[in-house]
Amino acid sequence: MRGLGVAAARTDMPGGNYMIDHSATVFLLDAAGTNVAIFSPPFERELLASDLRALASRLGT
Repeated sequence: MRGLGVAAARTDMPGGNYMIDHSATVFLLDAAGTNVAIFSPPFERELLASDLRALASRLGT
């Protein structure tokens, strides 16, 4: 999380439960763990699909 700059916070709840609040950013990593793309809300399905197709073509996958 820290390496990607993801914000997160744990909130303890009654009964030993907890919640994790975190940023909604989506990171696309390649097989080596290198950050290839960052997607931020609001997410639009058609735009994400187009971006992923372009990235897949560029990365040869």
